[in-house]
Amino acid sequence: MIRPRVTEILGPYTDFSQVDPEVLQIASERGTAAHEACLAYAVGLWSPVSDDIAGYLQSFIRWFDLYVIKVLAVEKELIHPVWNYVGHCDLVAIVTGYKKDPVIGILDLKTPVTASMTWKGQLAGYREVEQLEHREHVYAGSLRISRDGSLPKMAWLDQAEEAHAFNAFCGALSAYNYFEGVK
Repeated sequence: MIRPRVTEILGPYTDFSQVDPEVLQIASERGTAAHEACLAYAVGLWSPVSDDIAGYLQSFIRWFDLYVIKVLAVEKELIHPVWNYVGHCDLVAIVTGYKKDPVIGILDLKTPVTASMTWKGQLAGYREVEQLEHREHVYAGSLRISRDGSLPKMAWLDQAEEAHAFNAFCGALSAYNYFEGVK
């Protein structure tokens, strides 16, 4: 059975048409390299990185060393047993820095300077699956790592907006399934 990916489901709501394809390709490659370096650090691996991602890695390290108590998973595959979608969250960890400490956090690393509305739907989709596995509340957030190495911006999906974001995600999933002929 083929399951749609969370990012594929939300794809129609992300518009990069105003971005030069070459610039978009370079940004995508830089984002992938930054993710790989950060997640390697999270599992205790270290290797030299190029200058164009060194700041992103330093930004992540600053946050990680301050707030992560224990890494539970890296690049975890999440499959919803009822809604039948799949996602890959960057990091699941026990973290501090939320209103209630410590918490189980699902974190998605981001390199863009500005946030996207689709991130909340993405996080809600991930959180919904991970919540099924834990007996306590699971929190989800996007961590915008900074190119200049400064402390990144952490944006938690607020409990008040979790249901709203998941409902929006389910609407996108329903539209995806309808137009792709998935029953």
